[in-house]
Amino acid sequence: MPIEIIDVRQHFAQHAGQTIKMLVGGPPGAGKTRLGSTFPNVIFADAEGRLLSIRDRSVRAVKIAAIKDLEDLRGELAQRPDIRAKRLGGPVDSVVIDTCDELARLIIKERLQAERKEQMAIADWGHLADKLRDILRGFRNLSDLNVLFNVHLRSAEDSETGRVEYRPAIQGAIGHEIPEYVDEAVLMVARPMTDPVTGERVIVRHLQTYPDAQHDWLKDHSGSLPLEFPVDFSTDYERLAKLIFGAIPVAPQSPTRAEEATAWTPPASAPSAEDDAERERLTEEIRTSALEMQTITAPPKKKAAAKKKATATLTTSEGTVEIEAPEGDVAPPEPPAPPPPPAELPVEATHPDTAVPENGTDVGEPAVEEQPAGPACKVCGTKDINENYIELSEARWGEILCRTHFLERNKQK
Repeated sequence: MPIEIIDVRQHFAQHAGQTIKMLVGGPPGAGKTRLGSTFPNVIFADAEGRLLSIRDRSVRAVKIAAIKDLEDLRGELAQRPDIRAKRLGGPVDSVVIDTCDELARLIIKERLQAERKEQMAIADWGHLADKLRDILRGFRNLSDLNVLFNVHLRSAEDSETGRVEYRPAIQGAIGHEIPEYVDEAVLMVARPMTDPVTGERVIVRHLQTYPDAQHDWLKDHSGSLPLEFPVDFSTDYERLAKLIFGAIPVAPQSPTRAEEATAWTPPASAPSAEDDAERERLTEEIRTSALEMQTITAPPKKKAAAKKKATATLTTSEGTVEIEAPEGDVAPPEPPAPPPPPAELPVEATHPDTAVPENGTDVGEPAVEEQPAGPACKVCGTKDINENYIELSEARWGEILCRTHFLERNKQK
């Protein structure tokens, strides 16, 4: 059978090549299932039987009571788009495996029943790893579908260092291998906080895409996702696809002749108004930096002070006279002049995010402090921002805002 050679750039420039293969890990209730419901024309391979979180979404699901059910579903998804749409009740562009650790339990259960055992032996663990690898590989290779593998996590403590790690909750070596089957392995993080506007307790969620000491299996092969991707359970797929594939021009979907597809070249993208504004801003920053560098010159060298010869007072019968000391002796240096008294510093106006008594009580002149290091407001540039407003503005607007501009943005919406 002859080998098939593909042009990688051309492959990802086609609509069929722009699919997301992602592993989403997190505890129960973090939002993994609801995240999958934002993907287009999605069908769930439901091995857990817990779809209450997406009861308000128009999605389809296949009950997975045995591994054969999952294999049958994969066989239907491998058909041409028109055939699988007819067999599965509509077009399918995405599939969610919910969850991989529940599939592992099904494999173990069926293995013990087939072998009439009560406990797993070494050979049985090898069977689990091989079976799960075949499942992951089979769904990953559905090239024209978005594929999400949801998985719960379990903790493991290193006996030597005492460090606690969190990995996919699947026993055996396959638990460490699952991230290798996807391009994006992310962690769903749910963080409770109080909305400073309404005073209500809310849950702010995001996807962590960078590895850390407790989750070294996280990765972003696209290199285009932010370290923390805010989740709104509405536009998540559109924003993910735009970040991952937005820089790749899309080729024609159905070229009428082979030569048209061969001769196609990515069109030159016309710069948008936002691109022009950003380019002007960066150019101005570079120009300003260059001017500042030109004004920085080396400090003038101080001339060495001339050595003063030492003198001595001599009292004679004719009066008091000064005489020079012998050659080599010099006069001691004069003491430096005392520094001028410090100027009185002006009192600066405080920012609305700074904690100031609201009852008008005079608290005296505040000390002038340097701006704290950390994130700054996108609008006014202040770094004195309440932590709640940093998290809320990032989750709601995708950028950091202080309290004043956060409330203004809220009113505009």
